[in-house]
Amino acid sequence: MQQYKNTEAIIMTEQGQQLIEETTGKKKKRQLITFRNEPLSVFNLIWDHPIPIEMSITKYCFQGCPYCFATANKRANDDIYGNEQDTTNKFIRLLQKVNGQGYNPRNFIEYCLHKKYPICFSNNVDPFMPLSEKEFKIGERVLTACLEHKQPLYIQTKEVYPNEKVKDLIIQGKDLFHVYVSLSTLDYDIAKKYDTIAVTPQQRIDRMYELSKNGVHVITALNPYVRDWIPDLDKYFKTMKEIGVRSFWCNLLHLTKKQEKVMPKKFEDAIQKADEMEQFFFEDRPIIKEIAARHGIYGHFMHDHSEDILYNGITLWNDSQVWPIDANRFLYKIRELNEEFNAPIYIEWPMVESFFQEHDVWEHIFDVGVIQSVIGSNSSQHQDIRNALGKKNKFKNIVRYIYNNPDIYKIFIAGDMYTFCLIDVDDEDEDETQYIYDDNGDLIYVFDGQGFAKDYYWDQSDEELPIPLTVEFE
Repeated sequence: MQQYKNTEAIIMTEQGQQLIEETTGKKKKRQLITFRNEPLSVFNLIWDHPIPIEMSITKYCFQGCPYCFATANKRANDDIYGNEQDTTNKFIRLLQKVNGQGYNPRNFIEYCLHKKYPICFSNNVDPFMPLSEKEFKIGERVLTACLEHKQPLYIQTKEVYPNEKVKDLIIQGKDLFHVYVSLSTLDYDIAKKYDTIAVTPQQRIDRMYELSKNGVHVITALNPYVRDWIPDLDKYFKTMKEIGVRSFWCNLLHLTKKQEKVMPKKFEDAIQKADEMEQFFFEDRPIIKEIAARHGIYGHFMHDHSEDILYNGITLWNDSQVWPIDANRFLYKIRELNEEFNAPIYIEWPMVESFFQEHDVWEHIFDVGVIQSVIGSNSSQHQDIRNALGKKNKFKNIVRYIYNNPDIYKIFIAGDMYTFCLIDVDDEDEDETQYIYDDNGDLIYVFDGQGFAKDYYWDQSDEELPIPLTVEFE
């Protein structure tokens, strides 16, 4: 890989401690690390992703990328550091339990591990931070346990791997592990500013090549994607093809109000580049997809209902190996109907029921307490969920509750940029809107393939809009 070597100066990861001290103004003898009490959490129930659970052993990511939601997490001065707080063994013991006797099939996480659905490791914190790896060997221990129990991992990282031991373990698990590498730019100066402490683009490229040449499925992630950070898409995908990358994942730079509030002033220009939804979906996405395909690299965008339900190579796992209750699959079928009839489509609960009922998990009973936190965002909503569903319920009823409460959980149906809650607006009071329900009390949605709105309402009283079609799946 000599042809890809970069002769520019490199910010080595080992300098992270010094940079953090300069930022905080405090000099500490050793890096503080906080461990999560529960390393595993519910990732998605019915989102457009085939991975149902997420694992973060530690709570904070010290790469400090200003646009990342994890950076907005508030750090405490008394963050815990010490072996007695390390919860890696908690995950390993759970793996042993679900692969042995007496696991709890009503616990959503244990069910998914027993079925060997892949774990996202990790959506919040880079799983291979060198300092924590040096002290606790977290990645090494997790990979070793997953190899022993044949547990698939979808590894999301910028580090790629922190040492040769972790590299060798990933290669050993090439049939179990997929490695998603965030690489938003090839430009050293841009990365130095926005990726802060992370290894440079060139280091990532070199490590991606090392994995791919040894048979590991490597995914490049233009996440976040900003036009200015990657002006030469042809060069980007040409480089990815040459190092053996087979697929990509892409989403625009998006920032919450909390992120904007805590973002240092020197990064204010990033706020101006964020949330360009219409530009991204209608201008950038087709160009990215076309250029990537020219180099034989295929991938997935948020809210991109691809005909290939495994996202054109974003994973190599087949249908039986991934979480089956996937909104992306459902909405692709709705898109097919929309294109066939060239008209908006009513989405009613019986359509959802008929689409997913073939999967065993649809009738499976789960403890509601394990998953209510991923549906509601506050304690009052949690209580509403418990009142509606009880302590345990069939998964289809949990999905039905989500379907009928878009204000709580917008991701499944109403969160899609072409799918809207059907409402009626009171002519006398335009601020008064009412959801439209069917005879069974379930909400009605409309898929409009030509629509785009930041709100998720579709007003049936607007005479300028076409009348939706009622159709049924075969």
